[in-house]
Amino acid sequence: EQIVYAEWLAAYYSTLANHYSQKSMPEKALAYHDKAIALLKSIKSYDEMHVVSLGKASLYVIMEKNKEAIPLIYAALKFFEQDPVRYVEQMFYTMTMLSKVYSGQKQYEKAIYYDLKAIGYYDAFYKEFPLRHTLYLKALCYNDIAFCYSRLNKFDESIAYSEKSLAIAKKIGADPQIALSLARMGESNI
Repeated sequence: EQIVYAEWLAAYYSTLANHYSQKSMPEKALAYHDKAIALLKSIKSYDEMHVVSLGKASLYVIMEKNKEAIPLIYAALKFFEQDPVRYVEQMFYTMTMLSKVYSGQKQYEKAIYYDLKAIGYYDAFYKEFPLRHTLYLKALCYNDIAFCYSRLNKFDESIAYSEKSLAIAKKIGADPQIALSLARMGESNI
């Protein structure tokens, strides 16, 4: 009974953290993330603890505090890698977060590496749960790869990944993603 209460309280803290994050109150959000993490750790609910840690890491990334985000992301990755089939959603989210961090640090090769890994997890997830949103996220990954290649002055690769993004965007009718893919292709042709 105490474990169930602790899980509900941790979920409440996590919800408050997300609320304060959306309200641009990062210090309050971080405090509630910390409360949720501590509570989940105390009841040994490590999978949920790492999910909340990724939420905290995401907030750090938004705050441009990548040094604080990276250890949280890698700790979660280490845990989820123990069973990547069970945690396939967490794996693609973690890989995408690492890509964003490294792209923001202009470490484009690393960003590409993690986006490609994320795509593998998107594919695995899509086989089990063929959701439009999964394809949309995959298209975003391809577009991120195209961006990284353009920053590395590898324009043929950039165009190739823009075309992959565009094909998915057309398939699912994601007009903003279509525009983004076409813009990326145009940028690479200039």
